[in-house]
Amino acid sequence: MPGSLQKALAIALLVLLIVTIIANPTPCSAETELIPHEDPSRAKEETDVITLLTLYIYALSSMTLENYETSIEILKLVSLLKISKELEYIVNRFNELLRETHENLNDTRYYIDLAKHYILLMEYRRAFYSLDNATFHLSKANITLDTLITYKQRLVSAISRYVPEEYAGKFYQLHLTIGLYLTHGLRRLISKYAEEIRNLRARIPREKVEIKGVHGTKILLNVKPKTVFVGDHISISAQLLSENNTALPYRAILLSIIFRDRILLRKELKTDEKGVVNYEYKVPYIYDEYLITKGLVIAVRYMPIGDDVGFYKPCYNQTTVRVLYQPTHATVQGPTIVYPGLKSRFTLTIDPSPTENSPRNVKIFLDNIPLKVATVYSRETIVTLKIPENASIGTHILKFYVEPLNRLAPATAGLGILVTYVPTKLSVNIPGIVYYPLSSIVVKGRLIYSNGTPIWGETVVIRVGGENHTLISDSYGEFSLSLKPKFTLTFNELNVEVIFESEKPWHPPLIRRSKVNIVSLIPLTIALLTLGFYMAISPREITFSTAKLTALFRRRKRIMKKKIPEKPVITFYPELETETLAKKPTMYEFKIQTEVTKLYIDAVKLLSRKIYPPKPYETMREYCLSIRSRVPREVFEAFEKLTSLAEKSLYFKPYFSSEELILARKCYEKIVRW
Repeated sequence: MPGSLQKALAIALLVLLIVTIIANPTPCSAETELIPHEDPSRAKEETDVITLLTLYIYALSSMTLENYETSIEILKLVSLLKISKELEYIVNRFNELLRETHENLNDTRYYIDLAKHYILLMEYRRAFYSLDNATFHLSKANITLDTLITYKQRLVSAISRYVPEEYAGKFYQLHLTIGLYLTHGLRRLISKYAEEIRNLRARIPREKVEIKGVHGTKILLNVKPKTVFVGDHISISAQLLSENNTALPYRAILLSIIFRDRILLRKELKTDEKGVVNYEYKVPYIYDEYLITKGLVIAVRYMPIGDDVGFYKPCYNQTTVRVLYQPTHATVQGPTIVYPGLKSRFTLTIDPSPTENSPRNVKIFLDNIPLKVATVYSRETIVTLKIPENASIGTHILKFYVEPLNRLAPATAGLGILVTYVPTKLSVNIPGIVYYPLSSIVVKGRLIYSNGTPIWGETVVIRVGGENHTLISDSYGEFSLSLKPKFTLTFNELNVEVIFESEKPWHPPLIRRSKVNIVSLIPLTIALLTLGFYMAISPREITFSTAKLTALFRRRKRIMKKKIPEKPVITFYPELETETLAKKPTMYEFKIQTEVTKLYIDAVKLLSRKIYPPKPYETMREYCLSIRSRVPREVFEAFEKLTSLAEKSLYFKPYFSSEELILARKCYEKIVRW
C-alpha cells in the first residue's frame, strides 16, 4: 500500500475518533422529589389521620373543661371528614361512643345543677329526683368511657397503617394525648361529678322538714300564652292566697325562669293589695330542641319573712311554656380540592329562602378561623372564597354558619376540602458527560401545568457545583443555561440542582438533581497527536521505533536457573519489563534429563515431522494447544498429559514415581502409533 494512502487512512481514523468523542452526550433524567398531595386524584380517597386525631383531642379537651357546647361542635366537624371505606366502620363506631359519653356527661351536669336549684328552693323531693337522674347518667358515662378506652386501641391499630413515615412521631404523640384525656381527664371529671352528687345528697335532710306555721298558703300561677316563639313576650300572673282563699297583699314572691341547667331570670316581686303580681317576660333567642320538648320552667315561691314567720307556711308553684322556632337548613357544594392563594366558588343553599327584605348573614370559617362574612339574598348563592396563602397542605373543614334571624334558627353547613398544590411539572435535560474544553454544560428545562399550559415569568435557580444561577422562564415556560466547565486535567464530577421555589403559594417547591461527569480531552489529544506524528513520518525514519514497538508485544522469555539446590529444582520465567528486548530461550533446553523429558522431546520431533515444529517464541503449553485441531482427540490428550509431566520436570521436580513413568510411556506409544 502506498505511503500516501496509509497517511490518508490514519488521518481519517483520527478525525472519526475525535468526532465520536465530542458528539452530543445522551441527556439523563433527573431525580424528582415527592411533593405532598401532588396527585389530587389519589388524595381524595385518603384519610387525613393527623387532622382526625387533632379534632379528637380538641373535643376531649372541651369535655374535660365541661365546655359541652364547643365539644359537640367539634364532633360535628369530625363527622364531615372524608374517611376511606376501610376505616369507615371503626371510625364511625368510635365517634358514636364519644358522642354517647358526651351526652351522658352533659346530662349529669344538667341534673346536678337542677338539684342545686331545687335545694335552694327547698324542694327536696324534686332535688332527690334530679340527683337520681344524675347518678343514672353518670353510671352510663362511666360504662361508655370504659368501652371507649378499649376501642381506642383498635382505632389506633387500624389507622396507623395510613400514617406517612414523616408523621410517625407526631401520630405517636397524638394518640398518647388522646389516651391521657380518656384515662385521666374524663376519669377525674366523673369522680368530680360523683363527689358533687354525694355532697348534695348530704345537704338534703333525711326526714321531711316542716317549716312551722299555723296557716297554709298557696300561689295561683297563670302564664299566657303557653306556646310562644322565640323573641315573643309572655305574661306571668301569680296570686298569693291563704288556705281560706284570702289574698295576702304586700308579700315578697320569688320568680324564677329556668332553661336546662341555667336560671335565666330570678326576680323578687311584691304583691299588690289583691295579692297579685304581674310580669312581662321576653323569651330569649335560644334555638334549642329542648325548648320544644321540655320548654321553659316558670316557678314562683313564697317564703315567710318578718311577722309572717311562724304564722304562714311557705308555698311553691311552677308551670312550663313551650318555645318554638323555625329551623333553618343549609347545604354547601363545591370543589373538594382547592389551592392556597387561589379563589374557589361554592354554592350555598339555605331553606327557608332569604329575601331582599330579610337577608341572612353567613360567616365562613376554615378550621374555626374566620375567612369572610357574606350577606345572602336568595335560596342559592355562589360564594367566591380565596383560600389563605398560609393555609397548610392537608385536609381542612370549611364551615358556613348562617346566623339566626328572629324566629329563624341558625344553621351550619360544612365541607371537607383538601388544600394542595396545583399539579406542576418540571422537566429538565441535564447532560451526563461533558468533554473539556470542547463542550459546555448545557442545562435545559421547562415548567408546565399538568394540562400542558406553560408557566412563564417564574424564577428558576440552577446550582452547578455550589454556584447559583438565576433564570426566568420564557413565554413557553422554557429556560436554558450554558456554562463552560472549569479547567480539568483528567476528570471531575459536578452536582447539578434545578430548584423551583415560586413566590406564588399554589406552586409546589420542585427540585431536580443530577450529576455531570467532566472528562478532559487534554491527555487524549496529546496521545493522539503523538500517534499521528509517528504515522505521518516516513517508514525509514521510524525503523528503530518500529522495532521497539514490535518488541513490546513479544512473549516473555523463559530463563532457566543453572544452580541446582538440594531441593527439587524450580525453574521459572522472570517477569520482563516493557523495555526488555532479550530473546527467550528455546523450549527444549532441560538441565536435568529424565526419562519423561526424553520422551517429550522425541514426541515433539515426531509431531514436527508430521505437522509442523514449534515456533521459537511458543511455550510447551502454547504448542500443545496449537496442534489441537490437527491431530485426533486421543493423540491430543496423550500429548497434553505428556506436556504436563514435562512441565513438572522443568518447573517443579526432576524425578517421578513409577506410576507417572508408566503414564508417560503409554502417552508416547499412542503418539508413535499415530
